Amino acid sequence: MLRKISFCLVFLLFLGGCSKEKIPQVLWPKEESNYYQLSKKWTKEKVFYLGLDGSTQVMVLYKSAEWLEGFSEFWGKTYLLSSAEKEAFTERLLAENRDFFSFVVGLSSSLEDVDRLKLPSSLWSLFLVQKGVKTYPLEIRPLEWPRAKIEIFYPLSEPWQNLYEVKFEKKEEHFEQLVLAGPQGQALFTW
Repeated sequence: MLRKISFCLVFLLFLGGCSKEKIPQVLWPKEESNYYQLSKKWTKEKVFYLGLDGSTQVMVLYKSAEWLEGFSEFWGKTYLLSSAEKEAFTERLLAENRDFFSFVVGLSSSLEDVDRLKLPSSLWSLFLVQKGVKTYPLEIRPLEWPRAKIEIFYPLSEPWQNLYEVKFEKKEEHFEQLVLAGPQGQALFTW
């Protein structure tokens, strides 16, 4: 008991010495990073509630050119890439971005098989609206990275989500919205 009280006193003294601007940096350091804030800017979330029986959570990260540049910068720092390696990596990401709209979609559900996304899907309809026309994904594939790597590079994902990389053909320079619809509900994502 004395240990717990001592710990609490030390913790309170520590927090008392911190200005209120510094407290979030101490408690949640990754949330204060530029990369986290950039990822937050390009990530949207939706939760479908099904009465008291369950819920489905959807997280979508749009891999915009701005996000890809930040991702490349963060990747380069993490893996100590030389400037030439980082430049080549960035160019490869941006070249793909010129031809495709890319997203990372995270799904989790308390209901069986609702958190699965595949082509063709009998449960979910996933499409991009470009100039009023539906475009269906060219590719949906599971993101099969180690969890520690996912937490660093996709900081708004949750450990219980299944993550998928989704690619659409770029028919226009911009799109209106990404739509995920099915028996659980409909989600319209705009950036």
